[in-house]
Amino acid sequence: MSLVPRFVVVLDRAGCYLPLTDVAAHAIAGGADIIQIREKQLDERQLRAEIEAVLSAVTDPSRISINGRPDLAREYNTHLHLPEIVPIPDRWLEDRLISRSVHFPLDQHINGVDYLVLGNLLPTGSKPGLPGIGFDDFRAAVSGLNTPVLAIGGMEPGTVAPSLDAGAFGVVVRSAVIGALDPLSAALAIRKEIDAWTMSNAQSLSSSTANRAKSLTV
Repeated sequence: MSLVPRFVVVLDRAGCYLPLTDVAAHAIAGGADIIQIREKQLDERQLRAEIEAVLSAVTDPSRISINGRPDLAREYNTHLHLPEIVPIPDRWLEDRLISRSVHFPLDQHINGVDYLVLGNLLPTGSKPGLPGIGFDDFRAAVSGLNTPVLAIGGMEPGTVAPSLDAGAFGVVVRSAVIGALDPLSAALAIRKEIDAWTMSNAQSLSSSTANRAKSLTV
C-alpha cells in the first residue's frame, strides 16, 4: 500500500498559468506527493488525453490520482479520489489509495477510504463567498478520527503550519501552485513548511519522550 500523502496538488487546465504538463512536472519536482487530476468539464477523449499527458510528464502513476473516475484510475493504475457521495468501487487495487472529499460536519461517507480531504478550511477564491470552517472547528472535526485528514481551501505558504497544528495530516493545494508564475518555487515553499513543521514536532516529541524516561530513572 502506498503512503498517505502530506502534499497533494489539484490540477485542472483552467487554473494553470503555465502549460498543464509543465505545472504537473514542476509540482512533483517541488515536493508534491500526488497530483490529483480534477476535470469536470472535459469529454472522455479530452480527459484521457490529459491523463496520458500528465502521466508522460510525471512518469509514475503512483504520483497521480484521478478525481471521480474509478474506471480510469484502474485503467491507468493511478490512485482514486472520490466526491463525497460516490460509492467506493469493489475490489480496488491493493497498492493504490482511495481518498474522499468530505465537508463539515462529518456525519457520513468517512469510512472505507485511506484518507479524507476536508474543506474548505479557509476562505478560497475557488468558492467565493463561502466562509471557511476555521481552525477550531477543523480541529474538533478531526479529533479522534482514525483516518488521516488533509485540509483544503486557502492552503498557501503561511497557512500550512497552522493547518497541521489544527490536526491536518497534510494539505491539498490548487491555486497557490497551479496558478503561480513559478509553480516549482510555489511547491517548494509549501513542502518546506510541511517538512519544517514535521521536523519541529518530531523533535518536540523526542524531547518529551526523553524527559519522561529521564524522570523515571531519577
